[in-house]
Amino acid sequence: MWVWSKRSAISKEDLWEERFHGNQNAVITRLGSGEFLRVDLYCERESAALELVEQFGGVIRHLKEVDWVSESAKPLPPLKIRDCLLVTSETNAVRLRKLQENSGDRAVVIIPAEMAFGTGDHATTSSCLRFLADEAGRRQGEGWSMLDLGCGTGVLAIAASLLGAAGCEAMDFDPNAVSVARRNVERNNASGVVVSQSDLDDWVPGN
Repeated sequence: MWVWSKRSAISKEDLWEERFHGNQNAVITRLGSGEFLRVDLYCERESAALELVEQFGGVIRHLKEVDWVSESAKPLPPLKIRDCLLVTSETNAVRLRKLQENSGDRAVVIIPAEMAFGTGDHATTSSCLRFLADEAGRRQGEGWSMLDLGCGTGVLAIAASLLGAAGCEAMDFDPNAVSVARRNVERNNASGVVVSQSDLDDWVPGN
């Protein structure tokens, strides 16, 4: 795979959009200054990319092919959340047992990298986990529950369950995410977590 790129004035955005209208391999990105944009066009053949250079200028580069399925299957370093959670993508029984033995008082949350968002390593997920850990600490001794809208892997609902939530409702519009979340709930023995495929527009609080 090859990609042709050209930097252009923002004033020519309409011209580039018209030129590559309907081409799903074209990407137009406004750059930070607001004065320029970058046009990228992905090509299967080098010759096609070179034709673009000849016609419009710009540069080309070769994109290395990566097996993202294999890459995503590699275990990520464990993520420590405060002093109460340890999130890992590890599934090997021996390594997982050793990890659990060395986790101290932290509850181990097992979230393998699969076809759903939320293994814990992304900044948004890890920030939510820290907030959840802090909030659970403040609510010790109280009965509390949680709603996870767009649950992805179910990591937040599972973490809430392990942190003491009386019940967790997790929902996602994507059937693949729902399937992954249900597997993870079972994998982590997260009691009180109910996963469903739902659209937020159809959800009614309290139901």
